[in-house]
Formats: sequence, structure tokens, C-alpha cells
Amino acid sequence: MAIVMKENDELKVENKYLETSLDSTNTELQNNKMFSDSLALQNDALVNVVESATILNTARVKANGVVVKRNGRIIETEKARKADKLRLCFTVAKNGLVASGDKSFFIQVLDPSGTILGANEAVIFEDQTINYSLISSFNYEAKNLDICEYLPKINEKEDFAKGTYKLNIFDRNRLVSSTTLILE
Repeated sequence: MAIVMKENDELKVENKYLETSLDSTNTELQNNKMFSDSLALQNDALVNVVESATILNTARVKANGVVVKRNGRIIETEKARKADKLRLCFTVAKNGLVASGDKSFFIQVLDPSGTILGANEAVIFEDQTINYSLISSFNYEAKNLDICEYLPKINEKEDFAKGTYKLNIFDRNRLVSSTTLILE
């Protein structure tokens, strides 16, 4: 009986030690889990930063009406009835995080009444639909690139409407830049 009581006491001491060890292991596991969750949140934030940094941006956006002469010479105009085309010029800014290659911007031109001019076709990105007037395709080589795009009249018999035109440039579903144009 004395031997069994002695073993029982030893087992009680060992059990207390195991309980303490289990508590400290659980505490350590909980701390590691919190640290892991914190790292996951930081990783998500960094992924968002990298994604936003790997998008092309534009600079020096300028829009105007133009008259195209028979010899090909282009003259700027502010008169709606004289304009043959709308010209949108911009610079694709250098971004070392964006890979070189063929890229596209979707350009949306809204007339003074809010109607989308040009192709007025829709493209769907994830859960967002963008209606665009034309697509500006270019070969990006990781340096500044000047681009001019032209949008002709709907037909030769109709002039552009007088008023304020809004021009938006999209890189996929992200609005890169916007400008306005006033034709008198």
C-alpha cells in the first residue's frame, strides 16, 4: 500500500508538471497564432501596395479639337463646327515595377449630354463594366511614352456639339486620369 501511495504521489507531481507544461505550450501556440495572423495582414497590405505600384499612370493629359487639312497638317481649334476630330494626348509615365510589353488603355469620351462617343463598347473587368470610346494600344518599354489618340466625328454631316467634353483614361477598371475639353 505504501508503494502504491508513493507512486500515486509521484504521478500527481508529474501530472502537475504536465499541466503546467501544457498551459505554457498553449500560451506559446496562441502567441504564435497571433503573430502569424499579424504577418498575414501585413502581407495582404504589402500585396495591395505592390499591386497599386504596378499600374501605369499618365501625365500631361491634354485634349483639344483638331482640323485635319488635306495635306495631313493638323490645326487645333476650339470651334465645335470646325473640328474634324478630338485629339487626346498624354504621356505614359515610367514605372520600373511594370513589365515591358504590349499594354492598352481604354479611353472614354463623353459629349456634353453625357453620351459616350466612338465605339461605345463595353468591357468587363471582375465586377465592373467600362464603356469605352476607343482603345489605345502601345508597346511599353519601361520609359516615358508620349501618345496621341484621335476620335473622329460620328459622321461627316454632323458637327461636334458645343459644350464640355469629359475624357477618361482607364487601365483595365482603374481610372488613371481624366480631363475636360470645351468646344464653343
